[in-house]
Amino acid sequence: MKSTDNLFQLIKALNKTEKRYFKVVTSKEESFYTKLFDEIDRQTEYDEKKLIKKLKSENSVRNLSIAKSRLYELILKSLDVFHSELSVEKEIRRNLGYIEILFHKELFEQAKKLLLKTKKIARFYEKEIELLKILTLEGLLNKEADFRLFKTQEELLEHYENLFSSLDKLRNITDLNFIYDGFSLAVETGNSENYFKISDEIVANPILSDEKNAKSFQEKSAFHNIWMLYYHFQKDYEKSLETNLKLANLFEANPQQIRENVKSYNNILTNTALSYFTTKNFVQMKKTIEKLKITEANFQISEKNKIKNFNLILGIELAMFLTSGDFEEGYDFVKKAEKQLEEFSPKIPKKQLMHFWVSIAHTCFVSGDNSLALKYYNKILNDEETEIKQNIRRVAKIMILFVHFELGNESLFESLVRSTYYFLEKRKEMADFEKCVLRFFGNKFPKLTDEEELKLSFTELKNELEIVVENEKDFVSDFYIDLVFWLESKITCRTFLEVVKEKRKL
Repeated sequence: MKSTDNLFQLIKALNKTEKRYFKVVTSKEESFYTKLFDEIDRQTEYDEKKLIKKLKSENSVRNLSIAKSRLYELILKSLDVFHSELSVEKEIRRNLGYIEILFHKELFEQAKKLLLKTKKIARFYEKEIELLKILTLEGLLNKEADFRLFKTQEELLEHYENLFSSLDKLRNITDLNFIYDGFSLAVETGNSENYFKISDEIVANPILSDEKNAKSFQEKSAFHNIWMLYYHFQKDYEKSLETNLKLANLFEANPQQIRENVKSYNNILTNTALSYFTTKNFVQMKKTIEKLKITEANFQISEKNKIKNFNLILGIELAMFLTSGDFEEGYDFVKKAEKQLEEFSPKIPKKQLMHFWVSIAHTCFVSGDNSLALKYYNKILNDEETEIKQNIRRVAKIMILFVHFELGNESLFESLVRSTYYFLEKRKEMADFEKCVLRFFGNKFPKLTDEEELKLSFTELKNELEIVVENEKDFVSDFYIDLVFWLESKITCRTFLEVVKEKRKL
């Protein structure tokens, strides 16, 4: 990444509250930096030439590189202050700075009082690195000739036992993190030799032989993370889920750790929700999604994680409704999610976005909202990135014919069929199912004169498609299979939704 992009990336990583806070704390003397901030924030891609043009009336723009460096620093400072009240780690470190000042001023009694208070916080949140620093400061304070922190041998012994215990915990946590990071790297790089070597080390490691060996929260967290990763890549998904649930329970039994490690807890919940979806345990999946929503509402979640959560929830809930056939609830869900989807769309990868669009379009089509279905099918077909997800585009081209039929747009069939033929022929991808549909709308439908002929033609098409589905069931899209149910709804004079419910045995 170019260095000129660093400021742009930092600004884009801020959430709305952080942006607002930056503008509040930036002084009037620094108003140029607020303007520079706003102009960069308005850009979707960093463009320095446009930036200079926008700010040409400002004197500071002549030294733009210096101004950008200064703005970068101001943003980091504002973030540091903004998050200081949200992070226990920052509170402890700030207190440690105060303790050192008091120590150098030889205000030992005041240093002791703040030290004891800070030690309680560090122990409660199991901040072992900070606790080690506190214990070290206690040792230094005790060495002062006219101020003894420890008055008896027992107090001195307890201090050193705590020091050794803290060192042992840090060593164990470091060992476990080394194993986890090595295992993750082997998996990511596809290094099977290292993968199997580390797998053997995991099984043989005495710390990992029994959960009771993990004493502190961090040790237990690292312990479960290692086994979860191990089971996942052994394809033992049941044990992977079981271990993931132990991790979630660990956090929920220590709610103070959720505040301090909200990103980790968020990742645990997303993994759990995905595991439940994979096993089609939709009841537990929904409960986990509710936990995700509560976490997002109650804790400071980054914009990146909010988008990640939204993508996960939208993706697996849409997939759940499509799998179960509960399109009524799915349609309600879509209507609620639409506004947020519009907001996050520019930040969602296009491939993922197109999956959302086709699932939403189908949900609306089955539910009877053909206008909304048309909107999302058109989003797919009108997208400029023509090389992305052609299989979704081909599905949209077929499905939109049925939507236009529902909307009474028969006059469009000639051009739609011609463009679809061209699209599929060009890629040499036309399947038998698609040939049948295009033959019907291109040749047979224009010749029909009344409702009886239409119903008879629908019956013939349904029979044709059922044979294709039976012969090519491993290759026919689920969206296409629902078109057979649509045809049945027309033949039997029922709603599409009613037939889908019956066929899916809801």
